[in-house]
Amino acid sequence: MNPSAATTPEDQFLKAISTQYSFTGDTYAVFLSRFHPDNQGKANNVLSRSIQWNRDPANKEVTFSNNLEKINACLKTEGCLLADNIEPGQKGIWKIAYQWLWETKFTEWKKTQNQVIPDQQVQKEAVCNFLNQIITDFQHIELKLFHTTQPIILKDQYIPIQVTLERKYTHTIETTWSYAESEAEMKRAYSLNRLEELKRTQVDWPEAKKQHQRLMVLADPGMGKSTLLKREAYLTAQAALKNLEDNSQALEDLVVPIFLRLSEIADATKEPIAKVSDAILKLLELKYEKHFPDIKDFVADKLKIGKCLLLLDARDEVPKESRNKLSENLNSFLRNYNCPIICTSRIVDYSKGFLDNAEDVEIVPFNETQINQYIETWFEIAAEYINDNSISAAALIRELQNKPQIHGLVQNPLLLSLICSLYQEKGINLPARRCEVYEQAVKCMLTKWRKTHNPEVEDGWIDVKIELLEELAYQFSCNNQEIFTMRELRKSIDSYLRKDDIPSDFQNITSTRLITELSEQDGILQKLHENGDQYLFLHRTFQEYLTACCLEGSADGVKLAKAHFWDYEWHETLSLMAGLMENPVELLQTIKNEKDDIFNTLLLLAGRCVIEGKESNHKLVREIINRIYQLWCRYPRIGFIRSVMVAICKTDSQILKKLQQALNEAFNNEKSNFEHTILDVLAEIGTPQVIEILNSVSNNKDFSVRNRAN
Repeated sequence: MNPSAATTPEDQFLKAISTQYSFTGDTYAVFLSRFHPDNQGKANNVLSRSIQWNRDPANKEVTFSNNLEKINACLKTEGCLLADNIEPGQKGIWKIAYQWLWETKFTEWKKTQNQVIPDQQVQKEAVCNFLNQIITDFQHIELKLFHTTQPIILKDQYIPIQVTLERKYTHTIETTWSYAESEAEMKRAYSLNRLEELKRTQVDWPEAKKQHQRLMVLADPGMGKSTLLKREAYLTAQAALKNLEDNSQALEDLVVPIFLRLSEIADATKEPIAKVSDAILKLLELKYEKHFPDIKDFVADKLKIGKCLLLLDARDEVPKESRNKLSENLNSFLRNYNCPIICTSRIVDYSKGFLDNAEDVEIVPFNETQINQYIETWFEIAAEYINDNSISAAALIRELQNKPQIHGLVQNPLLLSLICSLYQEKGINLPARRCEVYEQAVKCMLTKWRKTHNPEVEDGWIDVKIELLEELAYQFSCNNQEIFTMRELRKSIDSYLRKDDIPSDFQNITSTRLITELSEQDGILQKLHENGDQYLFLHRTFQEYLTACCLEGSADGVKLAKAHFWDYEWHETLSLMAGLMENPVELLQTIKNEKDDIFNTLLLLAGRCVIEGKESNHKLVREIINRIYQLWCRYPRIGFIRSVMVAICKTDSQILKKLQQALNEAFNNEKSNFEHTILDVLAEIGTPQVIEILNSVSNNKDFSVRNRAN
C-alpha cells in the first residue's frame, strides 16, 4: 500500500484506524502493510523487506514482529477478541485481528463515511501546487535590509557554508555558570581544570546533513541560520517537484520540506493537551491557505512515516519560560514521528539537550576566500547601478585588508552585506570600528536611504527618532526581549512621548504613525511575520548598538551598565558602549573593581571593551591587555580566552611584539608545542604586521613557519 496516497475506501479505513489508535513511525508502516487486503496472503518476513523503515533495522523480520505485537496488544484493548494467554511471538494472531478489523470495524466505519476519495492525479497536482508555493516563497527573497538600489536575490548571493562537528563529551561536574556562550564553550572552560580538550572538525554543510538525521545549527546573529533553512526548503521542494513532473519519483517516496519558526510551535502548543503534529498542520494551513487544505491529510501521513524534513528556526526567539515545555513537546513528537529535523539557535544561552539525539554544529565564520567571493558577487549584481569607478569589489577588499578591526564583522554574512551596502554608497568612508559601522548604517537608513523616497525629511527629525530608538532598545533589552508585540511597542512609545522633556518634534505625533514610519519606511524595525503583530529590530546587533548609545548618553550610564556585568547577553552591548565613549576608563575601572570569578569573566569583558575603545595607552588599558596576555599564556587553547587575545592583537602593536618575542624564545628553547600554538594564533590574526613577523622568523625554523607566512 502507498500510505501517502490513499485512493480506495480500504486505504482510507486503515489510515483512519492508525490515527484513531495513534500508530506512528515504524508501527504505522507495519500496520498499513500487514493489514492491507492486498497483503493478506504474504508472510511477515516478505513484508518486512518491503517496509520503508525510518532507519533500516539490523533484523527487519524481528522488528516487524515486535511492532506487530504492539499493534495486536492495542487492538485487544479496543475490543478485538484475542486470547489472554498469547505468547510473545506467537504466529497467526494477527489473522484474528485482521478478521475483526475488516468484518467489524470496517463495516462500522463505512456507515460514517460520505467523503470523496481523491484521485491519484488530482492529489499529485495538489502536491505540485504546494511545492511551487514553497519554491516561490524562498526563491525570490530580496535582501531589503539596507535599502540597496539593486535587488539582491538570495539564491544568487548565497555562499556555501561549513560547520564544525564537535566530539561528544561526558563529565561529572554540575554548574550554574552562565558566562559560557554555549555548551561547547563550557567544555572549553572545563579544560581550565584539565578535565577535557575541545577538538573540532570542520565539514561542508551537505556532509554534516548527510551524517546526522537531527541537527541543531548554532551561530551568532547574521551568520545565516535562517537563510540556511530557507535554502534547504527551497532545494528540497525544487528537487521533489522536478521528480514528480518527470515521473522519476512516486508520491510515497516524496520528502516534504516544512519551514516554521520554533516560536510559532511554542505558541501553538501552550495548552497541556496540544500536540506538535496538530500544531504543524495548523500553522501550515495558515501559511499556505490556498493549497495546503488539499493535501493536509497527505502531509499528516508524511509526518507519521517520517517523510517530512522539519526546518524549525530560531530557538532563541522562544521566551525562556517556554523553552523547556517546547523541548519536551518536540522530543515527545519525535519519539513517534521519526522525521529528519534541523533546528537553529543563537550560541548565547544555548545548552545541549534541547533536541534529543541531535548533533550540535556551529556555522563557521567566512574565511578570506568566502568573503572575497561574497563581495565580488555583490558588486557584479550592483554593477549597473554604480556610476563611480572608484567603487568596486577590488577596492573594498583592499580597504578591508587595511582595517583588521572590523575583520570580525565581515566574517558574518549579514554584516558583510551591511559593509557592502555602505561602501556602495558614494562618499561614505568605510569605518574602522564596529560602533562606527552601526552608526553609519542607522544614519543611512534614516537619512540618505530614506531621502531617496522622501527628499524633504529633516535632519532634526532623524535625530529625535534615533533618540526614541535608543530608549526603546534599552527598555526591551532590560526586559530581555528581542521580540515584542504591537501593543508592547505602542505602550513603550506612548510612555516615552509622555515625558516632560520630550522633543517638540513629537508634538501631535501618534505612536501608530511612528511605528509605521520606523518599520515600513525606515526599516529599522521589522515585523516578525508579514501578517503578525510582533516586531523586532532589523537585527540583534542594531538593538545592542542602540542600547549602548542609550547607556553612553545617560548621566548614570556606567552605573546602569554595572547591573549587567554578569549578564553575558549584555557583553556585546557593553563593549559597544566602550567604543562610543570618548574615554572608557571609568567603565573599565568599574569592571576591574568588581570581584571576578575563576573563569576571569570580567577580565575578558574588560578586554572586549578595550578592543572597541578609542583609548589604548592608558595605564589601566595596558594592565588589562597584559593580564589577558598572561591568562592566554597559561591557557592558550581555551577558545573564549584565545578569541579575545586574537582580537586585541589585531589592533595593538605592543602585544604583537610580545608574541614575536615569545615565538623567538620558543624557537631558542625548542618549546615546540608552544611554538606551534603561537604560530596558530598569529595565522588567525592575519594582519600585514603578522606576515612580517612570520617572514622575519621563517629562517629560524622549518617549512611550517613559511607555510603560515604564505
